[in-house]
Amino acid sequence: MFNEHQSMEMWSGRFLYLFLWLAVTATSQSTGQSVQTAAGAAGFCFHASGVNLPLGKFLLIRKGDQVGALRIIQITPDTQSKPRAGEWLGSVEYESYFILKPSDSFSQLANRKHLRELRFGRIKGLGFHYSWQSGNQEAVVGPWKFLFFAQDGMFMTAMDFWNRANHDSGLEFAPTNITEVDLLDPRERELHWYPYDENRDIQCPVEAFSKHNPSTISSAHD
Repeated sequence: MFNEHQSMEMWSGRFLYLFLWLAVTATSQSTGQSVQTAAGAAGFCFHASGVNLPLGKFLLIRKGDQVGALRIIQITPDTQSKPRAGEWLGSVEYESYFILKPSDSFSQLANRKHLRELRFGRIKGLGFHYSWQSGNQEAVVGPWKFLFFAQDGMFMTAMDFWNRANHDSGLEFAPTNITEVDLLDPRERELHWYPYDENRDIQCPVEAFSKHNPSTISSAHD
């Protein structure tokens, strides 16, 4: 059974989920189904304890010597269903890698490569406290699972049975402009690592490191 503390964690996690969901939907297209949110289309955006990812660019994740890499490959809206109450319907294909120490190579097949799909179905239930989005919104990166709150928005928390979206897992996240796993090197000194911070308020998009073409990721129209 859950104790009082665990119950508070669960409900505060729901409110954090709602906060980030509202922040994303407020800047998204108001009609139809969009491929990316406005934040994700702009680039890597860190707000509170969530991060939005642009298509195709790797996000590095580390804890101690363990390092993961995640990128969104494709976002496919469900064009056959009309979204209700701001919900986004569709699927998200992602790719992830995991290594046990920074000197390892991400490109080695033995390093727990995952090629999976997230599914965003209808919101079910009654009211905010008793509703949830059907499907599967948890991305796997090695031993970690990350809950997505939008088609390109992810909580910076490793999910488990006891801890939900508002828990500091001791992880750090570094945005990159890199699209090829062979070029990833978590030992690069120019990488900027962002820890979990529910009070974060920084300019979006943030600078993303690239070994071959350093720049700030901006919209696809630039």
